[in-house]
Amino acid sequence: MKKFIRPIKNMKDLLLWEKMVKEIAPLPVYAFFVVGLDTGVSPLFLLNLKWTDVKQQKIGTEIKKVEPYFELDCELAGETRKIFFSDKSLKILNQLREEYPEDVYVFQSHAVNLKKKVQPVNMYSIGNIFKDAARKAKIKGADDVSAVTLRKTFGYNHLINDSWSIHQLTRYFDHKYTGITKQYLDLKDEKINTKQLPRKRRRRN
Repeated sequence: MKKFIRPIKNMKDLLLWEKMVKEIAPLPVYAFFVVGLDTGVSPLFLLNLKWTDVKQQKIGTEIKKVEPYFELDCELAGETRKIFFSDKSLKILNQLREEYPEDVYVFQSHAVNLKKKVQPVNMYSIGNIFKDAARKAKIKGADDVSAVTLRKTFGYNHLINDSWSIHQLTRYFDHKYTGITKQYLDLKDEKINTKQLPRKRRRRN
């Protein structure tokens, strides 16, 4: 029977988990952790992200600020979104780029057995490192932790902290119904924001 992956709901557990990942993981894997938790984007999409996919957007007129981002196609919403990085993500990404300036993938593998083959970090390896870190942090359900835990933890914490509504998160995750998102995040009796989003105007033919 396939185990259900749950978000890390306790902030203390989340901080301990991140601390352990940082201690035991190679830099690309820790960077993946930070960006995955920061953006809530599908792990598979992130793994295939290349440095050429990271673009720059200038913001402001008098004092121009450059904001790095990547684009994400949302099938159900029928739109392409710009996903911007937080300062924390940018800091670890800059460190990663300085360490490995010739890398093609953002989260590229540097395993010795790959020789000259270029590919991102292996998802199975990431899952094992995340599990090991969760066990060291003594998190309940550590054996079920995986890369998907980042995405679910991102969503859960945005809801519980009332920074997003369930409708906003459903749209962001590109889910069809809010019920799917609630089940995905293992929501029970938690109090969440259910404010409706404004409906999009239908295009006239």
